[in-house]
Amino acid sequence: MTADPRPRTPPSPFTVIPAFVIGTAGGLGLSSVAPGTMGTIAGIPLAMWAARFPLDAQLLIWLVIAIVGVWAASVITAFSGNSDDQRIVIDEVVGYGITTLAAGHNGLGYLYAFCIFRFFDVVKLPPVRQVDQWSKLQTDATNKNGFSPWRAGLGVVLDDILAGVQGLIV
Repeated sequence: MTADPRPRTPPSPFTVIPAFVIGTAGGLGLSSVAPGTMGTIAGIPLAMWAARFPLDAQLLIWLVIAIVGVWAASVITAFSGNSDDQRIVIDEVVGYGITTLAAGHNGLGYLYAFCIFRFFDVVKLPPVRQVDQWSKLQTDATNKNGFSPWRAGLGVVLDDILAGVQGLIV
């Protein structure tokens, strides 16, 4: 693959800083030990808070977080040039939140959801693996010249949404 010959303009600090705060779930993604697990832990209080609302409101909450997460992941991948930046954990927050839609309102339900989501996120059963691989491709069908941070950002979040749906089904 050839590199994009066009110079890439780095995102503004006014964009990068909020994207890093959101994308790393307040910095938990910076952990040197199990950043994905740390991101899932960050989702616990948010899932418990969201569970107070009716199902349609919960779905809206997770949709908004997912959209903001795609933006943050896209900015981080554009900044780092890495389509698989391990510091991005907002996707784990969203995926876990989706799994908790069936967790009930007790600690045991959240613990089960945590274990089930982490299983599906790590194992990446189809179609999760395919979405993960798709997002890591360095060329985009609409941009044959190279790296697509938006594609990477969407894939980063989408594969965890699918893992969250698999966990919800279980």
